[in-house]
Amino acid sequence: MLGVSPAVTAGAVISGAYLGDKLSPLSETTVLTAQLVKVDLYAHIKRQAWTSVPAFVIGFVLFLVIGRITPVTVSAAYTTVELKALGDVYWITPLNLLPLVLLVILSVRKVPADLALLVAALFARAARGVHAGPRGARVRR
Repeated sequence: MLGVSPAVTAGAVISGAYLGDKLSPLSETTVLTAQLVKVDLYAHIKRQAWTSVPAFVIGFVLFLVIGRITPVTVSAAYTTVELKALGDVYWITPLNLLPLVLLVILSVRKVPADLALLVAALFARAARGVHAGPRGARVRR
């Protein structure tokens, strides 16, 4: 859709997911590992950052270089049409990020993961009613 290589895109997404899995206090593998070895969750995350962040930085630089040297195979007009089609289905606005911002704030404040997820999900549901958009932001099927 956006003229990028599916293989490179998949690699970038997996790299980001790996970092998120290792450094998120909401990740079940991170929480489980910290509990099994009986260490503080946030101390465990700090220790994992020593290996995960450098790997992410290396991957980021490689994907940035690949993105710069790979020619774009789709015209800007086609991309504009695709993005407009998405805009017709979803009301895309920065307000959609508010539940994620709340989740990050709760995580930084070290709120337990299950409570943070519950509060963010309930907030997302309430916010949807407030900023549902001109068409009610219903996904067309």
